[in-house]
Amino acid sequence: MSAMDLEGSLNRFSVAEVFQLLSFSRKTGTLGLQRNDEVAMVYFNQGNVIYAYTPQQKIPLGELLVEQGVLTQNQLAGALAEKEKHPNRRIGEVFVKFGFVTRSQMEEAVRQQVEELIYRLLHWEVGNFKFYENEFPTEEEILIQISTENLILEGVRRLDELEEVKQRLPDFGTVFVVRPIPEQRIRDVALKGDEWNILALVDGRKDVFQIIERSNLDRLVTLKNLAALYMSGLIEPAKDGADGGSDKLSGLVEKLSVLLETYQKK
Repeated sequence: MSAMDLEGSLNRFSVAEVFQLLSFSRKTGTLGLQRNDEVAMVYFNQGNVIYAYTPQQKIPLGELLVEQGVLTQNQLAGALAEKEKHPNRRIGEVFVKFGFVTRSQMEEAVRQQVEELIYRLLHWEVGNFKFYENEFPTEEEILIQISTENLILEGVRRLDELEEVKQRLPDFGTVFVVRPIPEQRIRDVALKGDEWNILALVDGRKDVFQIIERSNLDRLVTLKNLAALYMSGLIEPAKDGADGGSDKLSGLVEKLSVLLETYQKK
């Protein structure tokens, strides 16, 4: 799969891998995914997710706000009546004009809906995808900004079964290294304490078995954190699977130092 040909099968590339590619290459456009009769559209701006929906489950903004208890049915009915009088006015503008909701409340409602959809998409193992560069949602949509890495991290955190976690990782004899990450994307990543502890064990020499042995966490938690780091693109398998010498190790230590420094500033 090349940067000029972003389409393929989910049998070959996982949803997380596709998200990683779009994130690290800072792509802007629309990712379409299809699994049997299910279709999902995920919109990216400079590698971050700004909107997502499925036509089968898309809920109008007003109904979403009612469902989440932000808006009442009477308020929604009044806003829809007002919009009928002014068809060119966006429904969100009507909500704000009448004082029913704030812009931040609308964005939070959409954010929750988008995040839950992404977490479901990360479980898709079959289907197809295609990326349409520089295609955007309609102006009617409320756009947000979510770190793609954080979405993947949280999706893996929600895994409960050991076998499901193990499927997200390569062979346990794999040696991982810290992946070079642009400074801006480092600032966007929100790792938890356990994930930092596991990241500190990734030194380009230890394989997965050795990381499990050295970790103070139980096996499932250790593997879940390792899978989260791997799927989000923060670590990657070492190309030679072995210690590449002092220069390579120094480089890894420097990368990890930058990550830890960023974490301490948060």
